[in-house]
Amino acid sequence: MRSLLLSLPLLALAACAPSTASGPIDPTSLPPMSGKEQALMAAASGALATKDVGGAIRDYQTAIAHSKGHIDAHVALAKLYLAQKQPANAQPILERALVMQPNDPETNYLLGKLLLNGNQPKAAAELFTNGLKSAPASFDLLNGNGIAHDMLNQHARAQGYYQRAISLHPELDLGMVRTNLGMSYLLANEPQKAVEQLKPEAKKPHASPVTRHNLALAYGMLGKNGEAKPLVAKEMTEEDRKLALERLKKYIAYEPPAVPAPNIPGGPKAAGKKQ
Repeated sequence: MRSLLLSLPLLALAACAPSTASGPIDPTSLPPMSGKEQALMAAASGALATKDVGGAIRDYQTAIAHSKGHIDAHVALAKLYLAQKQPANAQPILERALVMQPNDPETNYLLGKLLLNGNQPKAAAELFTNGLKSAPASFDLLNGNGIAHDMLNQHARAQGYYQRAISLHPELDLGMVRTNLGMSYLLANEPQKAVEQLKPEAKKPHASPVTRHNLALAYGMLGKNGEAKPLVAKEMTEEDRKLALERLKKYIAYEPPAVPAPNIPGGPKAAGKKQ
């Protein structure tokens, strides 16, 4: 994404023996997990209960080595690495799990979130979309896909994902996804829609600072500085508020350079020409 600090919420390789499964497996056709694999999963949970992280990792790794298609140990080990702030260790485990179950919702979400944090929104969007094939109503996957498409400057598509998350999950706290939707409207130069989305959330007693900051940006875009200033007065100076507003305006005004035409420096080769 272009160099602009946006208020979008977002997340050494470990040695691990490969699973005995080497390709995609239909999870509905899998037999029950073997007793040995179940025992190793239980042992890992017990190790975690006593704060023996090393023991838990070893048990999960051994369970993965015995797996013939189940990915429970992969996901559990990846989550453990993420809890230990070791994303580089979690990523290859999740990638191996997706070889076996490419459309598993949780695995796609976890790996997609890692790629978002690594500024790889296109790859992340592909993973979120894969996960939605099996779980089309997943709040996390819908919100993640919205963020990924906003990072790809595809704001209309992003808004569709946020709106689906909101409409399908009225029972949840929707402050985060409404904040994302409000920012998406801002990035699309629709500040009035952003105000409509953010104003009710900003009035709540424990409103997120991100929500209030985004609403201040929306008011600033509309020239309503009197409404914007109080929203952020405790966290930033007026100079900082104006700077954030100018960054947003530059983002909106920015036009990516045109793709070079064929046969000019930097352009693609014309079809049929020798390389």
